[in-house]
Amino acid sequence: NTTSWISFLTSLTIYLDTEMLATKTQVETMVGVTQCRVVRLDIEEYLVGLTHLSNELSRLSVNCVTSQDFSRPQRIADFISSLNSGFRLLNLKNDNLRKKFDGIKYDLK
Repeated sequence: NTTSWISFLTSLTIYLDTEMLATKTQVETMVGVTQCRVVRLDIEEYLVGLTHLSNELSRLSVNCVTSQDFSRPQRIADFISSLNSGFRLLNLKNDNLRKKFDGIKYDLK
């Protein structure tokens, strides 16, 4: 879904700038969805975007170690662990979002 990828890219941009989780409101504002009535960011699409963020940060962590940056992978692991804890609080059904959430557990390893 295009909207979830936009959510992912916006969340990644915010994370790289601040090392903080982008809120749904921040993503909507940065993309300009708040002024548009035709396009909107669904909560599920936002959450799928966050699962993509987890996948990409896992890859970034490996690249950081290769580049001799040993502190960033620990910060990324802490962030993904926190994201995983938040997803565990949700009552996810056996659907696409649940499968994506299961991927976060693998990113932690």
